[in-house]
Amino acid sequence: MAQFGFAQTLLSCQNGDNKNDKPKVSFISQSGQEITLSVHWPDRSTFAKKNLEIQNGTCENCPNVGGSNPKTRDWTIRQSDSKKAVTIAWATSSTIAYCGGSEAVTVSQNSMQCDVGGDEAMVNLISQNKNQAIVEIDLTNLPEKTQFNAPGDRWAAFTLTGGSCQDCAPARGLKKTIWTIRKDAGTASTLTWTDKAGGDCKGKSISLDGKVIDYDGNTYETVRIGNQVWLASNLKTTHCSDGTDLQVLNLGQSSSSSAMYWHNNNSNSANSRKYGPLYNYAAVENCNVCPTNFHVPSQDEWNEVLRFWYGKNGVEAGAKGLTYAAYQLRETGSAWPNNSKATNSTGFSALPGGWLWKGSFRYLGSRVAFWAPQGSSQAPGFAKIASGNDGTWTGSASSKDVLYIRCVRD
Repeated sequence: MAQFGFAQTLLSCQNGDNKNDKPKVSFISQSGQEITLSVHWPDRSTFAKKNLEIQNGTCENCPNVGGSNPKTRDWTIRQSDSKKAVTIAWATSSTIAYCGGSEAVTVSQNSMQCDVGGDEAMVNLISQNKNQAIVEIDLTNLPEKTQFNAPGDRWAAFTLTGGSCQDCAPARGLKKTIWTIRKDAGTASTLTWTDKAGGDCKGKSISLDGKVIDYDGNTYETVRIGNQVWLASNLKTTHCSDGTDLQVLNLGQSSSSSAMYWHNNNSNSANSRKYGPLYNYAAVENCNVCPTNFHVPSQDEWNEVLRFWYGKNGVEAGAKGLTYAAYQLRETGSAWPNNSKATNSTGFSALPGGWLWKGSFRYLGSRVAFWAPQGSSQAPGFAKIASGNDGTWTGSASSKDVLYIRCVRD
């Protein structure tokens, strides 16, 4: 059986010893009914299996973490009923009083598999946000004559709760098929195999509500643009992915170390909440700031987004194409000036947060600039989006610039 490596933070809290190093439990992989979690406990106390409440699962190998033990260790959980989800929560106990009593979260991979006549069928959650989910039905290992029909069809291989098929052509053997699913507001969305799929598939399901979580515990929705998956909002983390603090500098200050800046020198200011923080180039060059399985996009990856819109509705490459691309990337309405042509059809939802140059904001309210390193040397580069008909473009930046980060999946 295949194993999946989609590491994702499930639980985190503020511990008592080190305010900058949060305890967390992350999903690492699942093979059959065996689930691997990573438990991080940077505390003088010891975290034991009694400190984690598990529903529909038992600890097979759950060594103590923290205290005199390693701060991070893998745990193996055995799912009791393969047709039901495993949930976990911090247990309320004297050793973890500051984490206890959390809401239970579902332990689930971003993929599910089943065995059809000795061959493996896969369902992969590619991206999701509050409105829709993009799902890949992978039947490349199944015979060409195989056909899995979409939910709603009389011979459907799946049932869908909390949503409806927007674009779900029949999935066929030897191929991968992409489905677009419209999600219902305010309810969980789940795709479940029926007995029409055969094999051991019946009853196995995958949640379409998975979120990307950074080191700080901030959650992000994702959008699919062409063959890429992007975060649907700007990065907000205050740490490198290994837990190292980013320097928080005031406007006008500079540093050769990895650093970040808030609007009005206040993380709770209206503009900070609206646009998020900005980062210096050292944070891009020396610190892995993006969530697990994501990275700071190169200029080539940004250009792929722009090229994706060439030819759409007859638009050609060049200035006209770049203007059209900007319409698809900008948030709609009054978020931008002269914004009547913006559609935000990508869900990218770019906002005009400007950028920092020598301690002062430039083009705040009318443009935005993101880091986009150039070439194999990773020289400083930018991707900019402007208001009106001024379009979007990439180019060379200065290492003294301070820009936003929008992460893309590896």
